[in-house]
Amino acid sequence: MWIRELIEEFLEKPYQSNILTRPYMIYPKILYLILIVVMWIISREIVSYVLIMLFNISLLIFLKAYRTLITSLAIWSSTFALIILIDYLSGTLTEATYINILYSYTTLSTSLIFYLTTPAHQLRDLLGINLFTFSYTLIRSFIREALDILDSIEVRGYETKYNLLGYISIIYTLFKNIENRTLTLEDALKVRGAEE
Repeated sequence: MWIRELIEEFLEKPYQSNILTRPYMIYPKILYLILIVVMWIISREIVSYVLIMLFNISLLIFLKAYRTLITSLAIWSSTFALIILIDYLSGTLTEATYINILYSYTTLSTSLIFYLTTPAHQLRDLLGINLFTFSYTLIRSFIREALDILDSIEVRGYETKYNLLGYISIIYTLFKNIENRTLTLEDALKVRGAEE
């Protein structure tokens, strides 16, 4: 199943051995991520965004994150094809629209590259335990939880292969589990004396 393999790719890639997952690469990755986020201020040239997109795509290919690449391109291109069509039909399609669309994929792909190449312990070692590193660790936990939910649903014989509405029950179950885990964690912190 495509979703299962995509989730497994998200869980496994940060722990594979390549140059981008090495601890000393955390600084260039953070700088690159910041550069891409502030790119909106630095440059409003379409060519620069296209070059960054091509670079990010080549990095995803280098990482062999093919499912992540195909899924991100499919979701991004289908969403923004609709936006371009609506803007074209309403007569509001401008160069700024294209720049916004390209900027969205550059930030998305850069974030994916950062996530796929940065194990949570590297961020904890660099920044200590704070809200950002805690959230980053929880994302991985939620992804693992989604994989467990997919496993339990498949064992029961439920097939979601070509049924997009079937994923609604998975997402609902995931959010209910997250809510229960959050309430349990909140109670545990209150017992230990961590009040609001």
